[in-house]
Amino acid sequence: MLVADPVFSASDSRVTSKSALNKLSNNDGVLELENTSLLVKKSAKEVGLPVLDLNISRLIDKNDEVKEISALVPIDQSKQVLGFDAKVANLLAKEASDYRVIHFATYGLANSIHPELSGIVLSLVNEQGKLEDGFLQTHKIFNLKLPVELVTISACEANIGENAQAEGLSGLTRGFIYAGASRVMVSLWNGDSAANTKLMKSFYQKILKDGKSPSVALRDTQLELWKEYKSPFYWAAFQLQGEWN
Repeated sequence: MLVADPVFSASDSRVTSKSALNKLSNNDGVLELENTSLLVKKSAKEVGLPVLDLNISRLIDKNDEVKEISALVPIDQSKQVLGFDAKVANLLAKEASDYRVIHFATYGLANSIHPELSGIVLSLVNEQGKLEDGFLQTHKIFNLKLPVELVTISACEANIGENAQAEGLSGLTRGFIYAGASRVMVSLWNGDSAANTKLMKSFYQKILKDGKSPSVALRDTQLELWKEYKSPFYWAAFQLQGEWN
């Protein structure tokens, strides 16, 4: 399952009606969604993600990454959850546990300032621009049922700072492992977009086509990229947690 290109803001061009924005009201459900949206933006700022006019930048370049990975498997053996469909409800659905791999081509906020604000950012609005619960926080991840072989967060924004335990990052990985994932792959820093796409294509090629384990696939892929990009910045950010074999 490939989860990518969520809709973060009502100002996104994919939103069909800009006039249907939620207004402040006494409705508890609306207030809760507004609070969730603010928490996402607060956490994004704390991990160093640019937030302009209270909006998070769209990850449109991740569409190329998803296309490259999707091409490696038959159509009936994969599913792309894109745009407005990239929402929390689809991760809670039983169908999500039917896949070997869940690949998040969206922001993973690893917040070590406020670890409770770590999570995966999914679509925060629907087609009409109304607020949706699009923040898969760590406590929600612990409640998922995902007995999958691998979870990848390909746009992980981590604020390690002086926190040696990196609570935000470890909380994300522990959450998915507790939910049933055998392995979780995250990045320690935001690398180069083109290099990351090459890394992901090669990584999944080695797993899905060559039958290698994720740990071997990652090592071999990093060695390949090292020949093209000498600086570790381009290929060393991603790390696997969980089962090593």
